[in-house]
Amino acid sequence: MERSAIGRALVANASLVGAIAIWGSFFPLLAYLLETWDPYSNAAGRALLGSGVLGLVALARHGRRVFAVALPWRRIVLLAMFGVVAFNLFMTLGVATAGPISA
Repeated sequence: MERSAIGRALVANASLVGAIAIWGSFFPLLAYLLETWDPYSNAAGRALLGSGVLGLVALARHGRRVFAVALPWRRIVLLAMFGVVAFNLFMTLGVATAGPISA
């Protein structure tokens, strides 16, 4: 392997380890947040915060043209509401009722 290929492989593997650590820390953090927030407010807050951050990153990388693309926005929003938001809500309810380890 070339030296640059080895460097790219190391960066890719380190990124995966970071993603695993972030995903793994989600459940204890969610259980901690559920001590003070109800599951519905928690799920809504996470969905709004996540979409806001994602929108800001898209604006920073691509400018306003990212939202000017002719996409089926109605279908995208419906898919997000019934897919991502439902998963988020049910995951939060699962951690609220079963705890962070068994959920």
